[in-house]
Amino acid sequence: MLARLFVSISCVLILLAGGPAVALAGPPVAAEPKAAGWRDGSWSRGFQPMGMSSNLGGVAVKCMIDWGGLLAVGGYFNEAGGREANHVAVWNGLYWDPLAGGLGWEANALHDYGRLVVGGNFRTVDGEPIEYVAQWDGIDRRWYPMGDIPGEVRGFCSYFGGLYAAGHFLSPVSSLAHWIGQSWDCLGVSVGTGIIHAVENFNGAIYFGGAFQGNGALHLLGWDGESYIRHNLDGNVSCLLQDGYYLYVGGWFDHADGVESHGLAKLWAGGSFQAVPDPLADRNVRGLASYDDAIYVATDHEVRRCGVDSWSEPLGGAFDGQLLCLATCQPLGGLFAGGEITGCVVHWDDGEWVHLGGGLNEDGRINCLVQYDGSVVVGGRHIRLPGILVDQDDSWNVLHWDGNAWHRLADGLNHDVMALAVYRDELFAGGGFYGSGTQPISRIARWQDGQWHGLGGANGTVMALHVHGDGLIAAGQFTSIGGVAANRIARWDGTRWWTLGAGANNTVRALATYDGHLVAAGDFTTAGGAEAAHIARWDGSGWHALGDGLDDTAHALTLWHGDLVAGGRFLHAGGAPAARIARWDGGGWDPLGEGLAGENLSHGVTALLGTSTDLFAGGDFTEAQGGIARGIATWDGAAWYELGDGIGAGYEATCVYGLLAKDGDLYIGGDFAEVGAGIPSSKLALWLDGAITPTLLRSFEARMASRGAPGEGAAAGPTVTVTWTTSAPSRPMEFRLTARAAGQTWPVPSVVAGGENAFRAHDCSPHLATAPEVSYTLAHAADGLDWRTVAEQAVALGPPSPAGIVGIHPNPFNPRTRITFDLARPGYVRVDVYALTGRWITTLASERLPAGRHTRTWDGSDAQGREVASGSYLLRLVTGERIESVKATLVR
Repeated sequence: MLARLFVSISCVLILLAGGPAVALAGPPVAAEPKAAGWRDGSWSRGFQPMGMSSNLGGVAVKCMIDWGGLLAVGGYFNEAGGREANHVAVWNGLYWDPLAGGLGWEANALHDYGRLVVGGNFRTVDGEPIEYVAQWDGIDRRWYPMGDIPGEVRGFCSYFGGLYAAGHFLSPVSSLAHWIGQSWDCLGVSVGTGIIHAVENFNGAIYFGGAFQGNGALHLLGWDGESYIRHNLDGNVSCLLQDGYYLYVGGWFDHADGVESHGLAKLWAGGSFQAVPDPLADRNVRGLASYDDAIYVATDHEVRRCGVDSWSEPLGGAFDGQLLCLATCQPLGGLFAGGEITGCVVHWDDGEWVHLGGGLNEDGRINCLVQYDGSVVVGGRHIRLPGILVDQDDSWNVLHWDGNAWHRLADGLNHDVMALAVYRDELFAGGGFYGSGTQPISRIARWQDGQWHGLGGANGTVMALHVHGDGLIAAGQFTSIGGVAANRIARWDGTRWWTLGAGANNTVRALATYDGHLVAAGDFTTAGGAEAAHIARWDGSGWHALGDGLDDTAHALTLWHGDLVAGGRFLHAGGAPAARIARWDGGGWDPLGEGLAGENLSHGVTALLGTSTDLFAGGDFTEAQGGIARGIATWDGAAWYELGDGIGAGYEATCVYGLLAKDGDLYIGGDFAEVGAGIPSSKLALWLDGAITPTLLRSFEARMASRGAPGEGAAAGPTVTVTWTTSAPSRPMEFRLTARAAGQTWPVPSVVAGGENAFRAHDCSPHLATAPEVSYTLAHAADGLDWRTVAEQAVALGPPSPAGIVGIHPNPFNPRTRITFDLARPGYVRVDVYALTGRWITTLASERLPAGRHTRTWDGSDAQGREVASGSYLLRLVTGERIESVKATLVR
């Protein structure tokens, strides 16, 4: 079921926008939405184009930090994720967030001071005259000036709780300034002549590194508040990192205070340098980061792990450009590298470097989608994953999305991929391609052992793949496949190809199984030599028409509520009007309402998906039910509705070619640049059909307390305690809790962290004294954009409900365990299993249950029946009264 019923705790994100249906004589308006609660979802913002770009003649990320669990980046660029972002942006794990109008010129340094502090060589911020340093408030989303600092800022550090900026300040001559709340105090500390590249707090002193000499030091100088600490390196310093008892110094040098170092030196808290492992071949160290109990080092083109006695091999290989910085952000997955490389910022993910951003290149399109091995695999035309490493070519036309990043499937396939299917647990692709890298593969391929392999080849494009019975059906424009003469359709049995009678006289574009028979649709007018207008069925021995068929091309087939649904360019089905979509019930054709319409349509309906509740249609249509429906619409059995303001508004080539339901959400592929009300979404879109935010809400509960909560200063009278937990570190300021009762609404301000990822609030408003019921709404804004409702719950001002999880037994377990829970009243119940990262594993219950005690068993497998690894998992109960999770540990 596509709907993700996160709670009947009504988890509302964005209600479908729209207005009333209009008369046929008037211009179309948005198709009328269904009643509230029909499909409470929103468009994911996670499919912007990848990385940074610039029209300034160059592009680079020069600095990165973990800013409260987000990755803040600065440098020389003016776009991030395809959106204007001048020299500074934030990656929140889903998409790039520009910080209003950004900076007038490049950023050199970033610092987390509650607000994000940015320093550089700029003279304006968000169009206002603010020079060299500014601060961004992520709560009210605006820039603030930060005093006057007399020159370019090169770095920041904290020192005894204060904020210090390093640079070259001309009035007075100084290299260090101290922020004293309203202004900067230049301290008269100077490195002499040259440039500062890095500043760090270590062992009670502030250290400067760079290309300078002065005060008896060469390239590295410390200041402890009273005197200088002098060091001499025979080359420039690029970066500094304090880690425990050591200050790591990176740059281009051979010796540090006489100790042989070759690009990386280690200063002990006792004041002397100590040796590091054998020197690197590429010894110009550009960035340093502490991650996973080790030091990671970025040289010009490589990232390596520096151990006690040795270096690791380069992570992934050599980069295609110059690295300039490294950073860690544990909530977002660990290690990030930035610089003058493809995309400017990349993430180390499961043994490879991946781009940040889920969108694809502007000049391509996605033709098909399939779920395979837990990922969404897409095939298309001119879609590509740019190479990051030296000698790594682009991966073309077939990629997979794991929920966080795009990954390559070897070298991809070198021309159009039109169809994808999973047969006997293997991935198959069909299209117009003729190779993968240097391997010749003609139009049909199988993914095995990390490479693409041919299946004998075809002499024409493969347009459709479908698993029927124990075989894989391929169809398209070919007349020969695997050396077998086959008119546009054939069957693969795992070993060889077989014909299906005389096939069809023209292109076959879509396949489905209906009532045990194979159904084919497309451009053809005869099948097996007999008349069959654009659609026919194969019963195992011969082809048969479906009534009088269709009067034009069919592009898509699906099943819905026991019937076969066809979509395409046709205007009649069975001789009766049916605008581009019709239903076959086994005896005749029926239209689906007024169908789908638009002016000068090239394709009509090109994608269909049936779910247990609704039928989804995609294409290049623009109208449904007399109202606007741009590219995507849903049919509930009685009427058509636009989904979330549609696809690709204002984009000329808009068309949806593929639909896929996965984990309760809807993936949409095609040729478009945006979704909804102007949300960038290049070629792939995701409709989140539930309360999904960057921070997964693990539990939410509001319940009546006996009286004022002890220690919270509550007055006598009713008190409601509200608690919630998240799967990722969050801050109280990211949440907004409001209460509503008897026509009154008020904020509940006493939100207090109650342990890691746990929050609580106590409401003792005087409004509770007379209200029979109170409703609480929790909103979240960690991504810095609009507040989004993530949970609502009504509380009767009486005794707390006994409903909830009773326990899990056994725990730990192997191979299965039981979750027991009580229901105070009948209602809808959902029980899911999640990894601790928030990744959905499987569903144990999704049904209405009577009041009382219930038990469900988990056998340690995922939704595909595969055993999951040993470790801890969350079993989450969702009822109409609460969300509750409990941890279970699997030990194999």
